[in-house]
Amino acid sequence: MSGTPEPKVLLTLMAGHFPGDGVPETTLIWVEALQQISSHVVLVFDNPEPNYWPSSWCSNTCAVLFGAHGEYDFGSYKQGLQHAEQHGWFNTATHVLFCNDSVYGPIADIAKTIQPMLEKTNEAWGLTESHQLTPHLQSFFLVLGTELVSQPTIRSLFDAVKQQPHRQAVIEHYELGLSKALLANKVELQALLPADGERLSANGQLMLNPTAWPLTAIELGMPVVKKKALFDELANEESFSETCRMLAQRNPRLWHAVLSESPHWRLWQHHLSLGILCRDPNLDEIDQRLAVLRRRLFCQWTLLLSTPLQRWAALRRTHSEAIAQRQLTLVKPDEDSEDALPSLLACQCDWIVVETPALWQQPHRFALLQRQLIRQPQRDLFPGDPVVVRREWWLRRGGHHRAIRGQHYEQTWINRPAGD
Repeated sequence: MSGTPEPKVLLTLMAGHFPGDGVPETTLIWVEALQQISSHVVLVFDNPEPNYWPSSWCSNTCAVLFGAHGEYDFGSYKQGLQHAEQHGWFNTATHVLFCNDSVYGPIADIAKTIQPMLEKTNEAWGLTESHQLTPHLQSFFLVLGTELVSQPTIRSLFDAVKQQPHRQAVIEHYELGLSKALLANKVELQALLPADGERLSANGQLMLNPTAWPLTAIELGMPVVKKKALFDELANEESFSETCRMLAQRNPRLWHAVLSESPHWRLWQHHLSLGILCRDPNLDEIDQRLAVLRRRLFCQWTLLLSTPLQRWAALRRTHSEAIAQRQLTLVKPDEDSEDALPSLLACQCDWIVVETPALWQQPHRFALLQRQLIRQPQRDLFPGDPVVVRREWWLRRGGHHRAIRGQHYEQTWINRPAGD
């Protein structure tokens, strides 16, 4: 005997659903990644056949099935298993990956992530484990050895899948039911991120459901982010803006696809946080500038006003409401007027907008810069008028204006507006 381990053969069954007549680009990207790690792939969509799908979905190694069945993911897994058996793909596989399209990915090397899940054929693996209701592996990404899938108690669970009255019943019968059946067969539940009552996120919170902490989960090795982490405030305990930034950095093509498909611009815009650095602290114009910002910004913002301490008492009286609402932040000036560090330390905003006269003369640019920050969240600095800088990036470089010197260029006026 040579001792050479037997090759691992992965069969992937993906459950999907999409509205409309076209396959989303994000789904195409996810399927491409699955094809790269799989010997065979069966795609089962719980919706009518679209106008177009890639030719690579109908080949010697990939099959696609369309048709509304209303049985959620496990109904698609059932159909996928049956199709794979009929074509001999199941019998040649050592492992089966059950996954769905509720994620954006890949954001990391899936082959590296899945490698330890393929070491044994009698193990059950997931990306995440939960102890809610009962210990279970979350079913959006499961790897089972075919040895397990072939066991009568496991296989019968898939064969018995039928429509349920609501999603919670699907979870109880099938997601929880599968893990219960595995545990009853003395199979230990393994997970990339196992249930851990003591695991803390990067910001010190208990990670009861790792998918709700997408930034920390990715750092811990998760190769995907749940879609709802970009549009459901209850499903993201960290930061929409930072999650978008991470996605754009890790997979730019995927981020552009997310942008083109997503109706969630308003939500992402609401969660932007801007500090407008007032370089010309003309106190007579504070009310006017605050009024412009209230009309033009649909995100979290504050006007950073660097002014001597002896003026603070009067400003707190005249602008008490703006200060209470954190729309105006008073900053003790530094002896060096070019040092922005006091202002950067006085606020916790993600982005700093360095004001110029042109910005107040053309306040529609506030709308443009918000869209710019959403489209390219991976960047740290946006030259132009105004210059927009990531606060953390600027702090790491000392917070002095020389760090962004040369990044400002004057507005080119075509027709100077008469006013706001």
